[in-house]
Amino acid sequence: MTPSDPVVLNIICYTDLHGAFVSDDPYDSKYRKVGIDRLITYLNPHRKKGEHILLIDNGDMIQGNYIVDLFDYQDSRFEGLTHPANLVHKALQVDCMVMGNHEFNYGLNHIDQIRRDSRTPWLSANIIDQETGKPYFEPYKIYQFQNFKVAVLALTTEYVPYWEDQYSIAGLQFNNVIETAGEYIPKLKKECDFLIVSYHGGLEKDPVTLKPTRISNPIENQGFQLWDQFNQIDLLLLGHQHRTFIHKPESPYKATLIQGSSKARLWSHTTLEFTGRNPANQKSCELINSITIEPEKSFKKQFESYYKICNNILHQFIGTADKSFIIRNPLQDVWLRKHPFIQWIQNIMCQYTGVDISAVSLLSPNLKGLPESVCTKDILDNYFFGNTICILNITGKTLKKALEKSASFFCYQPSDKKSKKIDIHQDWHIVKIRSYDYDMWHGIDYNLNIGQPIGSRLSQLTYRGKPVQDHDSFRVAVTSYRAAGAFYDMFKVEQMERDFPMKISDLLIADLKEKKHLMVKPLQNFKIT
Repeated sequence: MTPSDPVVLNIICYTDLHGAFVSDDPYDSKYRKVGIDRLITYLNPHRKKGEHILLIDNGDMIQGNYIVDLFDYQDSRFEGLTHPANLVHKALQVDCMVMGNHEFNYGLNHIDQIRRDSRTPWLSANIIDQETGKPYFEPYKIYQFQNFKVAVLALTTEYVPYWEDQYSIAGLQFNNVIETAGEYIPKLKKECDFLIVSYHGGLEKDPVTLKPTRISNPIENQGFQLWDQFNQIDLLLLGHQHRTFIHKPESPYKATLIQGSSKARLWSHTTLEFTGRNPANQKSCELINSITIEPEKSFKKQFESYYKICNNILHQFIGTADKSFIIRNPLQDVWLRKHPFIQWIQNIMCQYTGVDISAVSLLSPNLKGLPESVCTKDILDNYFFGNTICILNITGKTLKKALEKSASFFCYQPSDKKSKKIDIHQDWHIVKIRSYDYDMWHGIDYNLNIGQPIGSRLSQLTYRGKPVQDHDSFRVAVTSYRAAGAFYDMFKVEQMERDFPMKISDLLIADLKEKKHLMVKPLQNFKIT
């Protein structure tokens, strides 16, 4: 090849893997048609040809499947094993990983231990070490392919502090994504020939229709603002929302936008052709559907010892549960009336904190509740987030706002020519039903009239038989996720009285071990009319 011959670079990015490492995962049938082992098969012919590859992991790598969720450096059963994410990065030859929000679920010490064993750079420009005032992770990397330089600037949704308890992110500051981009982009554009921004965040607006993509805090997803404000970006890689999206603008001054779903269902493949340091010609940009690719069978063998340990943990018998703990229809069984499983969690939250009001949600509409014979896996299947419990001091006015937010979960849909039925509002399931944001409350009595406009649906609210007044004060137990204001902007960190370090899932396991059998009568303290 002579210096004047064009050079081809393959830029490949996957995002939100959430532990979906192998296609025949033994724990959950949802994973059997997706896995990062298919990307290995896809990459093999490119690597054998000696092609240039830049492979980016866009975050949310180390949470979401038992093989990562159960890995604990303090557990002697994992002694001598590196974190399974490091095995994946090594096998794929990942060039860099962007920090996602779920990377912080298990605390900074956990992250640091994984990084120490990793050969892959972990990046984020807007996560700052409060002690030094400098980025805690590398902010960017510059890669050189012959005479052509490609920069990858990494950014992480700045909403992390609103989801995580303070133990998980102690000493970190999450700076404004747009301001951070403005600081680095002009500098990097002078140092490179092609600028990639890999942002673990999504789109707050559709770049074609300009319509909002979902209801959220405006700082959670800022991909559109990045794309609209910074014409120097050549390729903008997004994630976090688990959406499938690609936008190739007609304007040469606007970057291609890509978001490649989750769990290795799809990944993006952008091909550049360049000569020397001349401007690159973007030959193609597409999303690759992994279901059409056979997985690399030998890849799974690396995880055999991990699966063995996880199986021992997951299939430990804990106790039994009444048949009423099964969930058949989430709308009828859980969201419109109190279910024993929800009541059980609320009771534990109140007993553990010493307050008499609590709120909790069903984390997924696909949950089946508890079987009659319960093992550890059944608890973790139904409460799979690492949330802890917090006590908030709030007013009656704040409580009413929170209930109105929950009431917006519902809508009326025509069921036939003469009647309507209660259903889930479309704003709550643009990508998936966000049942984890619909809270049900214990310790108060309330009615929600879905026939009224959103914001005016709370028709009755009493505490200990008396109507709640705006100036009343309450101590309430909520999850650490909710306490930081996630989706409920009426909740503020300043309202927090106490944050308990023990995970809710651990409390559930301990309670069942003590009781040996679960029989909980739900208190029907709310009505949806």
